[in-house]
Amino acid sequence: MLSRLRIGPKLLLAPGVVLVLLVLLSSGAWYAMVRQNASLEDIVGQRAAHMRAASELVFTAQRSHAEIYQLHTRIGGSFPRRRIEPLIADIHRQHALTHAGLERVARMTPAGSAERRYVDQAAAAHAVYVRAVRDAIELVRDDQSISANAMSKAEAAFAVVAQRLNALAQLEQTLSEEASATAASDFRTMTWLMPCVIALAIAVSLRITVAVRSTLLAEIRGIGAAAVDLASGDLTVRTACMATTR
Repeated sequence: MLSRLRIGPKLLLAPGVVLVLLVLLSSGAWYAMVRQNASLEDIVGQRAAHMRAASELVFTAQRSHAEIYQLHTRIGGSFPRRRIEPLIADIHRQHALTHAGLERVARMTPAGSAERRYVDQAAAAHAVYVRAVRDAIELVRDDQSISANAMSKAEAAFAVVAQRLNALAQLEQTLSEEASATAASDFRTMTWLMPCVIALAIAVSLRITVAVRSTLLAEIRGIGAAAVDLASGDLTVRTACMATTR
């Protein structure tokens, strides 16, 4: 195949192949950097934000639930109204913060994903819990003897909320670990793939250079033989020599 090419294309063949391989190598390096950047963005940006939001939800829900028992203690201890009402307001505020946090996490997660399913389940459970807490607060103001039954309902509802929020936090932890493992796998792949591509590029370039050199030397020897024949009086010109010298 090389013998059919002229001298100019033969001389440009090896540099041309080297340039093509360099372009491919650069494209591979660019793709590797894009993959690494996407993995880091997923870990540092999305996954870290989701884990932080899930942890804040768990903390807020636990704090508001603990304050309900503080409210029962204060009412049972005949605390003045000025010591009770701020605590009730703070309980409602914590519930609002948890609700807002669930909505924020829902906006952060894609629809139809496992994360969104856990968030929706936690939001539904929290709505039931908030209604049970409001009923318990109203009852404990009027009659402490029947507030225990209402509080048992709130406690059961909170157990569901805690289960859903903990499941969400565990899911976020799992997704973060998977993203980290994917980034590590991509890095390991690139650490052996890029040297292999470089070695392949060097081998192909050297192979083409040697092949072109051998072909040119063979043609030069043919031209030399033809020149010797002409010098000896043989005027027959070989076609191959004529095509090479064009």
